[in-house]
Amino acid sequence: MGQTKKDEEAEIVYVKTRLKSSTYPMIVLPQKILEHIYIETGTKIMKLHIENDIETDYIWEYNPNRKPYIVFKELKHGEYKITIKPYTLKDFLREYNTKMREKGITLTIEDGNLIVTVKNQGKIKTKEWKFEKEHGGAVHIIAKYISPISGEEKALIKFQLKGGKAKMYILEKQGPRKRLSPRKVTYIRIVDNYVEIDYKHGRKTKKKGFFTGKAILHHGKEYSSKIRNIKIDTVKISGYRFTRYEYRVIDEDFAAEINNKIRKSYLYLKMGDESTSNQLKEEVGISIALQLLKQYKYGDALIHPENTRYKNHLKRYFGNLKPDVLLFKGNAMLIVEIKYRTSERKAREIAFKAINQVTDYMKGLIRRMYRKPPYIMFGHTVSKVRAAVIIVGYSQKLRGGYIYYWTGEDWIL
Repeated sequence: MGQTKKDEEAEIVYVKTRLKSSTYPMIVLPQKILEHIYIETGTKIMKLHIENDIETDYIWEYNPNRKPYIVFKELKHGEYKITIKPYTLKDFLREYNTKMREKGITLTIEDGNLIVTVKNQGKIKTKEWKFEKEHGGAVHIIAKYISPISGEEKALIKFQLKGGKAKMYILEKQGPRKRLSPRKVTYIRIVDNYVEIDYKHGRKTKKKGFFTGKAILHHGKEYSSKIRNIKIDTVKISGYRFTRYEYRVIDEDFAAEINNKIRKSYLYLKMGDESTSNQLKEEVGISIALQLLKQYKYGDALIHPENTRYKNHLKRYFGNLKPDVLLFKGNAMLIVEIKYRTSERKAREIAFKAINQVTDYMKGLIRRMYRKPPYIMFGHTVSKVRAAVIIVGYSQKLRGGYIYYWTGEDWIL
């Protein structure tokens, strides 16, 4: 078997390789030493530091009913020095955090919760996690998070150490047997109690989001809007400048409400009721657009469903062309036309038409405003009016999507 000697808590052995299946070299570990470490420390998981022509780390789990041999592709024939130490959860956390420090990821355990800290963003926690050895000389923590996404009840994240390298994976169910396949995480962001992950799927980079229940925030800020913008660009469409947002829904109840309407819209469309399907999508677009407008500190919103008590007043001001939303801020009124388009390509196609439509509202309003300003509308004193167009897209998988936002210049009455 080879020679052995002690080095503080570690056991050092020198082992010559044997042949496995008459072809591949393998290392057979001394069962008595593994058993001794297990009895002394109470841990079955051990870390092996293997040295000769190569130098690598390998995680091993003691099992008295299994032959303790190791095979990996870098292994060649010869004698190897192997340092065997007990490996605990504390060891894993220390090693993982050291290796992930540059990426800003830190794992800690507090009151039985696994706390994942993402530098400059926040923390997420869960009580559903386990520390274990996996096949192939690796060790990991697998954590479960609330994830009402694509019919899945949980999002599974794996924090892994293998061959001295720290990695992070999201586990996806695949195939008819729903086997879990690891996808390497390339980026993670926290937005209140919502987490979004970029991960590799073949050559493509995909996104997945999930709710964490209550997140632990660094900043502790209250945020009145139920969406959070994570990217802003300026784009030109038909000669008009639109602000393009990428947003994520950060309120679970609001996300559930939106998803329910989207699902119903698909069902009505399958049943041939296109009118009801489109109406539900319009409601989704208006709901999300209002959350964006909250961030601009506008006040009361007067939404125009057909049964609104403002129906006759709206007809008086705008004629048969009625806007989706009126918003008031100080002595200014915003007239908003809102469109819902899942495809961004179709959003760009509808943009010019939407601007012409809201401009017609403005002209209709101006024709009816025969008295000098200020003018009283719905209890608000209005001295100037501005038109706006918002085009919304939403993905259930991402719990968010895109928004195109355009505003015209003030019209002084």
